[in-house]
Amino acid sequence: MKTQLQQCKGLHEVVKTLLEIREDLRENDCKLVANVWRNEIEQMLGEDALKRMTAHQFFALYLSQEQISSSDSITRARRKIQQDNCNLRGNNYKERQTQEKTFRKEINK
Repeated sequence: MKTQLQQCKGLHEVVKTLLEIREDLRENDCKLVANVWRNEIEQMLGEDALKRMTAHQFFALYLSQEQISSSDSITRARRKIQQDNCNLRGNNYKERQTQEKTFRKEINK
């Protein structure tokens, strides 16, 4: 997984690769964001620095807004990718689509 992510150039590509590799990230934005941040920090500072990083250091990186991607940008990229690639949608999407049809029938009665 590391080598695939290291070859990714932009945020969109990183998010897409993570969604392809790990199905559990398709349903959980918190896990997806954490994995993107982990990848960005690891590429920027190295694995050892990532392991030693304190919460204070992480927040300093995050608040600089130039160092790591915002959670909003990551989730926006996920939504766009899943909109364009139905095979990367999670099971919750399919379930919601089924429930929507039932709900619409109930409302229109």
